[in-house]
Amino acid sequence: MNVGEAVAASVARHGVTVCFGVLGNGNAELVAPLASHGVRYVAARREDGAVAMADGCARAGGGVGLATVTLGPGVTNAITAVTEATRAGTPIVVMTGETSDAASNQRFDQRAVVAPTGAAYFEVGSAASCSATVADAFEHATVHSCPVVISVPVTLQSEPFEAALVGPRPAANASPLSADPMQIAAAAAVLRESERPVLLAGRGAINSTGRAAVVRLASASGALLATTIRSRGLFDDDPWSIGVGGGFGSLLARSVLAEADCVVAFGASLNHYTTTRRTGFGSARVVHVDSDAANLGRWFTPELAVHGDAAFVANAMADLFEADLSSVRFRTTEIAARLGSHDRAGEFEDASDDRGGDLRAYALAFDDILPTDRIVAVDVGHFTSEIVRYVSVTRPDRLVFAVNFGSVGLGLATGLGAALAGTDSPVFAFVGDGGLMMSIQELETAARAQIPLTVIVMNDGGYGAEVHKLRSLGYGGELARFDNPDLVALAGVLGADALRVTSVQQLRESRDHLAATNGPLLVDVQLNPDVRTDWYGEQLERKAVTPST
Repeated sequence: MNVGEAVAASVARHGVTVCFGVLGNGNAELVAPLASHGVRYVAARREDGAVAMADGCARAGGGVGLATVTLGPGVTNAITAVTEATRAGTPIVVMTGETSDAASNQRFDQRAVVAPTGAAYFEVGSAASCSATVADAFEHATVHSCPVVISVPVTLQSEPFEAALVGPRPAANASPLSADPMQIAAAAAVLRESERPVLLAGRGAINSTGRAAVVRLASASGALLATTIRSRGLFDDDPWSIGVGGGFGSLLARSVLAEADCVVAFGASLNHYTTTRRTGFGSARVVHVDSDAANLGRWFTPELAVHGDAAFVANAMADLFEADLSSVRFRTTEIAARLGSHDRAGEFEDASDDRGGDLRAYALAFDDILPTDRIVAVDVGHFTSEIVRYVSVTRPDRLVFAVNFGSVGLGLATGLGAALAGTDSPVFAFVGDGGLMMSIQELETAARAQIPLTVIVMNDGGYGAEVHKLRSLGYGGELARFDNPDLVALAGVLGADALRVTSVQQLRESRDHLAATNGPLLVDVQLNPDVRTDWYGEQLERKAVTPST
């Protein structure tokens, strides 16, 4: 066994079943042995696509994602997707080669380039240590929920490996991070003094113990429940849930949050999306609970910050309410009626015309006709806010939200990876026509590998966000408009099934076609290009009066 074979065997020992990659001279000896260890190799067309696939696979429940790229330009091509995965907190391992040969035009300081992404960088220092380095990388990715890049120098890959293979490290039974009892008491006092409290759960509260603890506290304190976009679906079965809070929430959720006099956030970073740039909570007193001290006050300065595990703090606060369960507070018949009668279609006036349908009307239709137990991957674009607002998911890991770095073009590949996460749920990747044309090569990957993925293209004939931005500045939008090729024909050339949809009615009539998941399907959805979403309009208005930071 040589080093390349030992790395492949070590990867397989960590339960990896699929590796996404692009071959090159720097990683060929790492990839070739994978099949003999039961690891499927999916050859992507670009390195950022390969890493995004690993990211999507991990986010959708596939364990630690695995990607491989070659050295030098392979690493630089992957950087955008690595940054997205870092900011999403996704555990992935990216294997690459490295050379110190001064004569090589691909010699490059890869560690220095990876460092700003926030990913860890592990270099194999000797043939004997390669398996241990793989184990270290998987342990780091799991414990810290982040990407790790493993560099295996090409001069080592063919050397004999004579040490013992190292398997997964035993999982540490870490106790939940407790909190200062005085801070917990102070937080409970703020909650007790309020009349209209809302408990907001973020990514740090999506495990089963976190959810149960927050629900228990909400019941004890008479609070309503809300989530961030990253934890969407967490409380959807609770009648006192208002859904997603912040800019991506419904108008009802936003109005209720504005009426709250207290918001207690558990495991949420309270970034601009959630707080609607600090305006969404009205005059409410805010308590911020997070196990990551760096999140406390990072985006939003709360009245009280509590450093501790979401479940631990929520249960400790609930214990202080057990003696007083009489007040319904925000759980009134009036609120129940508003939650029960809310009509999402009433939030906008349908602007469909002969050029195409209204983005918002399409999103509601997709929510109605797609299978309930779906995974929804979302790319960056003007359409993004309406898809995450109106197309629901049943639990947080069913939303693969590839927008943490604001990079257009990662959604298709992220959805492809989610389709190989080992779930039986159908995957629907929502992309814009601009994002599609940045990544359409990965549609060929899906066709070649027969990945059951449906790619839904919200087609407004350009970069819609930039069209509306240019218009807001007093220019025409033509600089951001494109005469797209025939996307249905193009998909067919790449080996995918495809159909074009020009109206919401036609979309509903295509329901059976959308349910087919034997291979990739592209749906070219024609939009009225002049519809500007309220969410994007608000961003433009704020930027007009608020200096960028």
